[in-house]
Amino acid sequence: MKKYKLKLGVTLIEILMAVGFLAMAFIPIMGLLGSSVKITDKDQSNILAMNLCQEKLNTALQFEFGAFNSWLGNELTDIEIASETLVLNLNSATHNGVTYNFKLKVEDREGSFTVASRDFTAESGGGETPVASWKFSAPTKYSYKGLVHRYTMTVEWKDKGKADDKKAIVKNYTLVTFKAKLK
Repeated sequence: MKKYKLKLGVTLIEILMAVGFLAMAFIPIMGLLGSSVKITDKDQSNILAMNLCQEKLNTALQFEFGAFNSWLGNELTDIEIASETLVLNLNSATHNGVTYNFKLKVEDREGSFTVASRDFTAESGGGETPVASWKFSAPTKYSYKGLVHRYTMTVEWKDKGKADDKKAIVKNYTLVTFKAKLK
């Protein structure tokens, strides 16, 4: 019988080197995972603030146009009225140790626009006429006041555990929409 030299297999030094390389790769990966958990916590408070802000704005939009005197009870804490602007400081909400403060600002918007309409009486015959022969009446100017409100809902909060810290950054998120008096 012939003797064969065994050249297959892995030596102990190769195994130790492989484990060392894996350890050097896993240590930074584990560090990234730890910091990503902190980032996720901050993202959760931001997303929750956005959802709460949208919920409060939707509630405000359900009231009839200009009927904020009916929005009383547990929701409304303070009212400021200056000329054509109404500021409502709403109750705060606390979730997971973070306090969210809400403020709704309602402004009366005014403006004007012009409309030029097509004069159908200037056409002769019953068929379609080319665009070049269309006749338009003189533009009519319209203005509106007291018909459109701008709603600005703002939520403010500080990161978890920093509510009493004077140097902590106050974060805010603002939603803006308009509501018209259609009746």
